[in-house]
Amino acid sequence: MLQLRDTHSESCCDVNTLLNEHIHAVETRLKELTLLKQHLTELRRQCTIAATTDSCGILLALGEQGSRTH
Repeated sequence: MLQLRDTHSESCCDVNTLLNEHIHAVETRLKELTLLKQHLTELRRQCTIAATTDSCGILLALGEQGSRTH
């Protein structure tokens, strides 16, 4: 954007286009982060009692997800 400022002959439309691209990128990232939060919250719900790591619901769920992606 600073490059556009330094180029005095450019159209403001170029600035708006660049801003729209940034807004879209932020919206996409927010959706990704919201989805991540939902996954983390669900993992947290799986661990309702204090236990050792070999029976930890969170670690077991992560192991299941890891085996599905391979």
